[in-house]
Amino acid sequence: MRLRSRVSKFRSEPYGTTEELWFPEWEFKGLPWKQRELYRKFSPHLFADKFKTPTLVVHGQSDYRLDVSEGFQLFTTLQRLKVPSKMLYFPDEGHWVLKPQNSRLWYKTVNDWVDQWCKDTCHLERSREISASSSPCSS
Repeated sequence: MRLRSRVSKFRSEPYGTTEELWFPEWEFKGLPWKQRELYRKFSPHLFADKFKTPTLVVHGQSDYRLDVSEGFQLFTTLQRLKVPSKMLYFPDEGHWVLKPQNSRLWYKTVNDWVDQWCKDTCHLERSREISASSSPCSS
């Protein structure tokens, strides 16, 4: 279960929306017009019909590493699919949430989200792990 993902493009095709072109060119083994199928193969938007996990999307308007439209596209898609989702948008932040008041809101929102969606699940899974590791049958 994924609770939170750090930076991720919703669509891998919009090439050039970041100054970090080395990463997609390396991961997809070249330029998008030469590796079109590879870019499409790993573009999350093409698999949106499989999205089920409650998702918290956090984005800052001044994030020059990942265009803000990527976050809004993901959030809008989740909402249209009726996947439990929430968007925390900072009009005055970039790639990192640095301002103290925004940082407090970020931590509160993330902690509340985790509590809401996995508090019981995480405790149950941890209990199972402990039980399995202490079982005389496990080796």
